[in-house]
Amino acid sequence: MTTDLDHAPVVLASDGTPASEGALRFAVQECGVRGAGLVIVHVNPMAVPVPPLRPVLPIGPLPVTRPTLPSEFSVHARRVLDRTEHEARELAPDLSVSTCLLDGRRVRAIVDAAADAQLVVVGRETRYGLERVRTGSTTAGVASAAPCPVIVVPGDWQPREGSGEDRTVVVGIRRVEGALT
Repeated sequence: MTTDLDHAPVVLASDGTPASEGALRFAVQECGVRGAGLVIVHVNPMAVPVPPLRPVLPIGPLPVTRPTLPSEFSVHARRVLDRTEHEARELAPDLSVSTCLLDGRRVRAIVDAAADAQLVVVGRETRYGLERVRTGSTTAGVASAAPCPVIVVPGDWQPREGSGEDRTVVVGIRRVEGALT
């Protein structure tokens, strides 16, 4: 019996940092285990439209301009995707790999890209303190909103030798006032 999941891809969200390297290796291995293709997505957050400024005092209309995406950001985003695709093809030359450059808010874009996926793989974030408060947690946001399972992989993850039959899964569950969260 075949299901839609038999043909659904594995989605890898890559930001091009070393934190994504283990996620790439894991996603490629999962594609082999599942017989799935790989879709690599990179979100360019610099393309998020900025709302126009509104004056606090009634001083009359102000000219409103929206910033545009500098071409350097687009070039960097494309390089991230090209490099990640190249590394995926080196790991598994016969793997079906496609890329998708997305604009907008990181969590929403990744969740939308996962609409037809069987699995989303993301790297473990290493931001701490004020930077994490300011930018939010992509992994937590994706894990809470994705329509499919989400795997968070540390940057130094390496595949183990063997058939994959002895894989360990760790799940974290917290109970708050009688409800699972």
